[in-house]
Amino acid sequence: MYSKANNYQIANSFLLSLAGKISLFILFATSVYVQAVCRDRGNSRYCIEQLNDFEVVQGSSSSDSLSGQDEYCIISRSGNGSQRREFDVQVRGPFSNSRFYLSNGSQQLPIKLYWKGGMPVSGESRWYEITSNNQIVDNQQGALSCQDQPYSQAYLRADVRHSDFLNATPGAYSGRFSVDLGNGSSQFISLQTITVTVPLQARISKLQDIDLTNARNGNWYFRDADFCVFVSGGRSFDLEVTGEVDNGRRFAMAIPDTSHRINYRFNVIQDNWKVLNGNGTLQGFTGSPQQDCGGGTNTSLRIDSYYTNVINKPSGHYRDVLTLTVTPK
Repeated sequence: MYSKANNYQIANSFLLSLAGKISLFILFATSVYVQAVCRDRGNSRYCIEQLNDFEVVQGSSSSDSLSGQDEYCIISRSGNGSQRREFDVQVRGPFSNSRFYLSNGSQQLPIKLYWKGGMPVSGESRWYEITSNNQIVDNQQGALSCQDQPYSQAYLRADVRHSDFLNATPGAYSGRFSVDLGNGSSQFISLQTITVTVPLQARISKLQDIDLTNARNGNWYFRDADFCVFVSGGRSFDLEVTGEVDNGRRFAMAIPDTSHRINYRFNVIQDNWKVLNGNGTLQGFTGSPQQDCGGGTNTSLRIDSYYTNVINKPSGHYRDVLTLTVTPK
């Protein structure tokens, strides 16, 4: 469910303003399920331990992606545990069109994978973006145990772009990935599944102010405004409209702290006009599968008032606040 509150005002010359703030609440979650394994190769021992589930959460306002990471332990040492062994890492998984992805049936959700070790042989620890199944991150310093930090520290990160997440069809997306650990051909594989759950989402955008000053046309004062309703997957939705001014069962604008009222109607159209005279819910709309409707709009509203509601009213600033609530079906 998504709500947007909008301010309506009417002044001496009968001004009606529409504005509002957009609030979007989405739950993002990603889990990684992995196994702890050790393998001996010749005189070397390789271990991956302490792998845990991690969650991808909404990024900061300056970020364009959702991100989550897990810190775990890599041991790479001689068989008797006296020397550290250098190691390589290779991450592989579902890959197409130059990107890793998770799948939900035939639907794909692109992701970016990053890996970071505790200490390379030379230089400083840093994130490596994994851009293909053939990429190898080499020359990483081994560790004698998980307590041998920072050498034993390793990190795996998964990023999902906000735009890809919002445009994805709702559902559970998953992919089977492997982290190959070793040195050269002495590798072993630890398998893991990455899962991202995309919830059903909705958003209202592009509502503009409406000014009814000099808006009389025949017997009606009215103005139109176009806006966008995004619903993931382009699903249908219901639209609930509630007014702030208490005027019984009718929408009305009022001069604050007075009893002066001007009744009005709320009209909305996609295929045909639907009308509300007061608080209520309208059905039978279709959301856009694209954020911001791909740069356009997909819904129009009209605020109108019959001229007899307006004439002979006392001068003043009349206003109302409408809350539009979108409920995906």
